Amino acid sequence: MSGRSSNPKVSLVMSVYNGQRYLREAVESILNQSFRDFEFIIVDDGSTDGTWRIVNSYDDARLVLVRNERNIGLTRSLNKGLKLARGEYIARMDADDISHPERLENQVAFLEQNGDVGLVGVWYEKIDNKGRVFDVRKLAVIHDEILRYLLHENHFAHSAVMFRRHCLDKVGLYGENLPYAQDYDLWLRISRHFKLANLPVVLHQWRHNIRSGISLHKRAEQLEARRIIRERFLHDFVTSEPQALEIIEGSLGFYPDDDLLFHCYEQEVANRFPLDHAEHRFAIDILRCLRAADGSPYTEMARWYEAQGAPFLAFLCRLRSLELTPCQPGLYQRIWDDLEDLEKIRTPKLTQLQPSTCTVSVIMPTYNRHKIISESIESVLGQTFQDFELVIVNDGGSDEVEKVIRAFNSPKIRYFKIEHSGLGAALNKGLEEARGRYIAYLDDDDIYYPHHLETLLDAAIRLQAKLVYSKSRLVKGYFEDGHFVKMADLGTYSQPFSKEQLHQWCIISTLNVLHSKEALKTVGVFNPRLVFSMDWELWIRFSQHYPLYHVDVFTGEYRKWIDNMSLARRYEGTFFEDLIRAYYASGHGLSTLAFAAWKMGRKGEAEEILRQMLDGFLALSPRHYAQMFELILRERRGLYATLRDRLFEHDPAWFLKEFVKRFLRGNDRGFLALIPLGFYLRMASFVISHRQQVADAAIWRMKARGMVSHPLMRLLEVAKSPRHVLSPFVACNLDW
Repeated sequence: MSGRSSNPKVSLVMSVYNGQRYLREAVESILNQSFRDFEFIIVDDGSTDGTWRIVNSYDDARLVLVRNERNIGLTRSLNKGLKLARGEYIARMDADDISHPERLENQVAFLEQNGDVGLVGVWYEKIDNKGRVFDVRKLAVIHDEILRYLLHENHFAHSAVMFRRHCLDKVGLYGENLPYAQDYDLWLRISRHFKLANLPVVLHQWRHNIRSGISLHKRAEQLEARRIIRERFLHDFVTSEPQALEIIEGSLGFYPDDDLLFHCYEQEVANRFPLDHAEHRFAIDILRCLRAADGSPYTEMARWYEAQGAPFLAFLCRLRSLELTPCQPGLYQRIWDDLEDLEKIRTPKLTQLQPSTCTVSVIMPTYNRHKIISESIESVLGQTFQDFELVIVNDGGSDEVEKVIRAFNSPKIRYFKIEHSGLGAALNKGLEEARGRYIAYLDDDDIYYPHHLETLLDAAIRLQAKLVYSKSRLVKGYFEDGHFVKMADLGTYSQPFSKEQLHQWCIISTLNVLHSKEALKTVGVFNPRLVFSMDWELWIRFSQHYPLYHVDVFTGEYRKWIDNMSLARRYEGTFFEDLIRAYYASGHGLSTLAFAAWKMGRKGEAEEILRQMLDGFLALSPRHYAQMFELILRERRGLYATLRDRLFEHDPAWFLKEFVKRFLRGNDRGFLALIPLGFYLRMASFVISHRQQVADAAIWRMKARGMVSHPLMRLLEVAKSPRHVLSPFVACNLDW
């Protein structure tokens, strides 16, 4: 053991076993930290390579070197280092990772300023064996949100944390009885007594070492260890934490498929609340739908929405039920009957539009946010383009917001209050009262940049567009005394327009939209029965009538902060997204009906539906037919062959991806022999002529999965060459 510094502020602990390859880089990233008051305890766990020689080559008094006579494992070696640690704060480091020079300085400063936080991590980059960055992990920052993730899985990079020494006095060391996930277990125990945090800045690099991958057997052991840790923690958590139910609710919002969390939550609801507790029971019903493997939970939800006077939502639930369980003759017929009246209930229309007296109407719905709305109003009034009105609609909330509005004393603001009817109804009230030729929107917690209206209006006029939208910065933070305190920049909200992507998720931020008011006569307005995603559903309807244009300029700020949204509302949002996606991804339900008819042996009806789909094919995406792909491949004659050919002509890359997915499934390969040889040759011709694009796509996917050093990467690079025309088939099979 070497000499050590006296009374260090920080003790860094590293355990290493045969880690000579990256050890120097890791050690020097710590020795070169801007913060200098630390001891660096390195435990060599019986290495047989050059590890001990490397750590002894440094002449630095801050190093504390320990050598185990034999290999005792990571957990016991770390505990050995922790017992030697003398610092007020303890930090971790691994022998193949890299810490940025400011890591310790930032973590110490944060813990000094936040006495209630026991453990702090950082954002980090993932690097491959050659040190190339292939991903950035931007983790949750504040305790409440971190805990929601932590109930499902680890939410810290083990080698990048720093925690207070007295945390260990309270909860103990790493659990030596656990073969895996010891760090996860320790963070959970610390969370019971101290707050957790992550610094929203990249200060660490975590190496994804591909060649040291674990076996399937060990992976199963890891998952089992994590399950045992979570089960033990949740049992204690729900019995001793007053806010346990609310925290589990938040975690299920991120991970609705988590069986352990769901059963824990379901049991706690049964224990704490009577059978008629509407909100929690409704939330459980929605979760059952999101987790469903068959259509029965959706059928029950359809009945509930029907009773609530929401026929469109009832229709969407029935359609989803038929998609999950196709052989339901009664439900199949009911959906056919509903289709006749669907347009009326799906597309609400305004009876009339107000005459236009200004260029733009900015619509701002609000509900009980009088304490934070001022910055949003200021951002509208401060626009460089001034020929606008601001229509604020109070959705039955507190009258305090009217006092805030009056304080601005602006003739541009028009204020309306309605009975509490939901966001869709408030937005429609704004549209009903709007006097501008164009419509823009802003939530009461987001902001425009000063050039927002000018930029979008210029684009709309120049492109003669019915709808344009720009980009917004997605930021995380919190409100304090009416002002937003920014904590982290999370990237960009709004993406370049793609009709196919729009049918999968909302790529358009409402605060970035400017559209023609006149277009509402054709498209309709917001569906007020959709508690969530009513904006997404409207943009899809716009896309079915008009081209949408993306303006590649940041013109606003979308603010993400922890709101007091109820449990049922959170889950209902995810639920509505699922319903809308299923409806539009099935070509307004037609492919679901066609597939169900085919499954029930009604092939004549299936072909009639196919004719309808082919008539409107150019308005749809090939992804609408994903559910029917098996049908298209099995039936080689008539309309099925026509649809197959049209799909391939419209989007051959998508067709190939779907084909390869099924080829890789052993039980699907038999019916692929039904495809005519000529069509195989057409696919081969496409792959050969587009070898570079196919190989690039596979390379991108492999990099995204951390496979940059995989030997097949070289093969994919070669696949771009005309001399290796069949290699792209390998590229497809690898990672589609």
